[in-house]
Amino acid sequence: MIKILERHEVNDADIAYLKWIKNKRDYFVHRLFHEGAWPGELDEHGCHLMRRRLVAIQIWLERGERNIWLIFERAGFVELDRFIDGSVLVMNMGIYDAVQRDVAKMNGDNGDTT
Repeated sequence: MIKILERHEVNDADIAYLKWIKNKRDYFVHRLFHEGAWPGELDEHGCHLMRRRLVAIQIWLERGERNIWLIFERAGFVELDRFIDGSVLVMNMGIYDAVQRDVAKMNGDNGDTT
């Protein structure tokens, strides 16, 4: 996905952030437990450190999940409607017009909105 976004007009700082968060995700998925840090083999101090590491990774990935929509919005790929409770509705740009054209065609119109 990052390589595709790099071909579009996405801010360099946003691309750098996406690469950073992908590295955190890749570390968690592919390398974290290869360091011998299996929960059954850790002492109390090791468990404490692993828990802190896992919580940090969880926070980074949750932020990344939210931030990707902001990046897409800045790039003009989606529209975000923000609600009072902090939730967001993500919509494709121009989707309403596309749906209206399809509805018009189904109703026998030519789909011209002008």
